[in-house]
Formats: sequence, C-alpha cells, structure tokens
Amino acid sequence: MGGYLRKIFKLILVGVIFLLLFFPASGKETPELRICLDQNATSVSYRIQSGHYELRDFTTNWLIGELKPGDVVMVNLVGSSLNVEVNSKQDNIPYSGPLIALPSDKSDKNVFSFQNRQYRDGITISIDNRRLLTVNHVGIEHYLYGVVGREMGNDAPEEALKAQAVASRSYALALQGSGLKYDLGVNTSTQVYGGYSAEMDFGAERAIQAVDETRGEVIYYKDNGNKKIVQAFFHSNAGGYTEDSENVWNESLPYLRGVPSPDDDYAEKYGEMIGQKWASESYRWEKTFSLAEIEEAIKKYNEGSSSPINIGGFQEIILHREG
Repeated sequence: MGGYLRKIFKLILVGVIFLLLFFPASGKETPELRICLDQNATSVSYRIQSGHYELRDFTTNWLIGELKPGDVVMVNLVGSSLNVEVNSKQDNIPYSGPLIALPSDKSDKNVFSFQNRQYRDGITISIDNRRLLTVNHVGIEHYLYGVVGREMGNDAPEEALKAQAVASRSYALALQGSGLKYDLGVNTSTQVYGGYSAEMDFGAERAIQAVDETRGEVIYYKDNGNKKIVQAFFHSNAGGYTEDSENVWNESLPYLRGVPSPDDDYAEKYGEMIGQKWASESYRWEKTFSLAEIEEAIKKYNEGSSSPINIGGFQEIILHREG
C-alpha cells in the first residue's frame, strides 16, 4: 500500500453505517501488534539503544539476562535450537524459544536497533521453517508513529495526516490476530513501517501529532448489528476508478464498492509537469496478452492448484464493467 503522489481514501458508504469510535483512554493498555521484521536469516543481532529489557526464553520463562543500553544480543540457529550471545559472551544453553526481550520499565523510552533501523518496544526471535523469524511487538500508537509519515509524507496537510492515522490504525487493528506468527510486515504488502527511525525523519513531528490527536480513533461498520473494524485499504492512485473488493481479494466487503475516482488524473498531470513517465503511468497504463499467453497462464495455474479452472477453450475475451 502507499505511494509517492498522494493518498486517496475510498471508504465507500453503500447501505452501511460507519461510526468513528474510540479505544480505551490514555493510561490503559493499548492494543499490541506483531510486525515481521525478517524471516529468512539463520543468525540475527540487535542492540539496545535506550531503556532496559529482560531477555527470556518464552517456553520456560527462564530469565537469560537483563539488558541495558549498549548491550548487543546475537541469536544463532543451531540445528533445532537457539544459541544466544550477549556482548559476545556465549550462553551455552540451547533454547527452544521464542526468545523475547521486553521492556522491564514501560515508563522508559524503550528502543532497540535491528538491521540499521531502530524500533520501539519489544522483540521476539523464533524458529520458523528452519529460519529465524524476527518480530517487533509494538503498541498500536507507537506503530503508527512509524507508519503515517512514511505512507503519507510528513509535509502533507494536517487533516490528511489525521485521516491517514485513522485509516492506518483501522487497517492494522483489522489485521490484528489474522496470522499465527505475526500481523503485518514492513513494506507495501501491508503498510510501510519505518519504526522509531521514521520518528527522526524531517518533519516527523507533524505525523506524530496527527497520531496523538486521533489516539484510539478507528472506523467501524455495522454487520448484522455488530460493530466491526473496517479493513481500511488505501492507495495512491486507482486509475480513475476503484474496484469492488471481491474482484481483488475474493471477499465481498459492503464498504468497498467500486466508484469513480476522478482526482486520480492528478498523477498524469503531475507526470507531464515534471516530465517523468513513471508518474503519468501510475494513472493510466496498458498491458497486452495474447490468447496463447492467457491459456498458458491458466494451464500453469491448474498444474499447481487444488481447485483447477476448467473452462474449455477460449473463443474470445470481452471486457465490460457492471453498473
């Protein structure tokens, strides 16, 4: 999700009531998210930047060590176990994990660095398919500090930043618990997340203020009398028309109906103004397929699918839009 030119929100009312509601007031526990930072390494390390942490083996709750600013933790995958080093001193105990480092005092600014980027709150490392899965456990508002500016741009108008904060909060919480191992990633496959490092970007205080001023605000819709948080999808450009959700994700959502989006032509005008083809093509582009290419794509899909598409041979392809 996301993009450079502009964000255009299309949370469409189609016989559905949207309510802007709030989570518990400041001072109470806020929802926590699990953000996948990496899942392909066999050795990872992180450094405590600020605050104090407790490093534990989650399975046994064994306290491996107390961590302070400057401490470096290295975790290596050895067979089916985890080996830990703290400040290059090896702990010879094999752990099954997950290994979790959580702030021991949440009143501190608790920050760790991982892969040249800083993150708030906690970190977990576990074994996943013979690789190490690194997950940032972070409160929703701290998470948004690292999202809003990276998705919208810190120089966007104040109300646009607030809209992005509410949409991003709703989208993230709608996905909370959707996966067994983590909720979201760090790139455009979910939302762009820059962690605490994003809070140090030029102008980031404006995005942080937008998050603070909308704290706890999410968007609900009524589903048979029950309130549900919307999956607040957003985009930079729809090419002039949005799409019904089931034509993209195979799930019909009553609040995501295709509608005209005429402001998208800004991208084409902007591209012409700056003389950049990529900007113009984000609004309007073409892709050509031959009949043979389509038939081959369906053949390959069927070879690896438990639900093959049996449609016979093509005679012609006709495109049309309903409504």
